[in-house]
Amino acid sequence: MILLKLHLRLCSVRQESESVKELEQLVAQSRAKWRGLRARIPMVSRGAVPVRMVLNLDCPVEEFPSPSIWRETMVSCIRWLGPTRICLKTSSETIEAALDLVRFCHRLECPTHLVTSGPVSPDEALAFVDRGLGAVTIRIAGLDEATQQEVLNNSLEAAANTLHAFASARKERGRSLALLVNVPLHERNLNSLSAIA
Repeated sequence: MILLKLHLRLCSVRQESESVKELEQLVAQSRAKWRGLRARIPMVSRGAVPVRMVLNLDCPVEEFPSPSIWRETMVSCIRWLGPTRICLKTSSETIEAALDLVRFCHRLECPTHLVTSGPVSPDEALAFVDRGLGAVTIRIAGLDEATQQEVLNNSLEAAANTLHAFASARKERGRSLALLVNVPLHERNLNSLSAIA
């Protein structure tokens, strides 16, 4: 019985790796067709934008989906929609899943964008840059700790340290990484928005 279960698991792992290989081949073929189409049709060459898929990894659920379920979802979307940009909304509890998904997306040549309010350690920031992260947005609700806690439920220091960690990782690795700051509009931070701008 144990050998049968082990054999079934190995078969499912082989099937998953074969489907990833097939998808990588499909991506390479579609990119070649895309380049040929872009050369022939002026409208496409002026900027057809790929689809953007947003994965909210912080969504409160009873059971967090496994990385393989996220991967299958992305593979299905790419097969269905073609080139896809992936945006990952995350917090400290879901950083490991985000790291895994960034690496997977980079293998499939999908641009990735991370949205977080922190905390992200310097080592995690380096790992994100090494795995091919294209952009990161740090969410800051205000310039005082109370506003940050009320609106985003984390500390202003964590957000500032996250911004510094990604800036240092970008400089250390010499890679292009877009660093953006997002200020969400909320009734609790409307008075402090002028100070941020």
